[in-house]
Amino acid sequence: MNNLTNTAFIFDVDGTLVITESIYADLITKFLKSYGINIPLDYYYEQFSGKSFHLVFEHANQILIAQNKAPINIPQAIQIIDRIYFDTIQQQGIQSTNGSLELVQRLANNRVQRAIGSNAPLETIYKNLSASSHIQHFDQSTIFSAYQFNEWKPIPTVFKAAHQSLDTSIIDKLIVFEDSNSGLQAIQNLQIDLPEIEVIGVFVNNGHNNSLSSKLPEIIQHEVTNLSEILDLI
Repeated sequence: MNNLTNTAFIFDVDGTLVITESIYADLITKFLKSYGINIPLDYYYEQFSGKSFHLVFEHANQILIAQNKAPINIPQAIQIIDRIYFDTIQQQGIQSTNGSLELVQRLANNRVQRAIGSNAPLETIYKNLSASSHIQHFDQSTIFSAYQFNEWKPIPTVFKAAHQSLDTSIIDKLIVFEDSNSGLQAIQNLQIDLPEIEVIGVFVNNGHNNSLSSKLPEIIQHEVTNLSEILDLI
């Protein structure tokens, strides 16, 4: 491993460290079908992946209201989706993205600074990291949710908090991993807010987000299908 003393790593969770987006996409689109709303999976991934669930339900409510139908109770809908999701991962487990455990283990073993910045609620982050065994490689003080700030990607607040939780005095390079359009935009916005350090964006192609490959922001320097590949690229 190259000398990474002055390098830090920030990771998104859903779709980046663990394969959860496909589970949520399936649950939400099936839920909306019960209201007569058909959202194709490709459209869901492109428009709503990595964003607050409120957005997809607000989109659905606009359709329902236009049809003179009663809107969905959004907090109740999210509770239902989360309950089914947690039951699903408890029964079936959760799959890590290719190379993610290997990478974070190597970073931990070499004492390389690392943090988490996710749009998901904190409870969901911890459950996903625990179910996938990633949790043991992160200090609790370096795990952040956008819900803590009420600002979601592409606003880079959660990434900035993750960065500030580390020893910033020795960091001159920040490598940020993302799989969603909003997350990739947040990396670009992070570089604007942190001009004093080099921000390197890494697009995690998890197989469900191939459509993003052709329109990556300029800040995204690498695309990987296996996260451990990044150590050979930087």
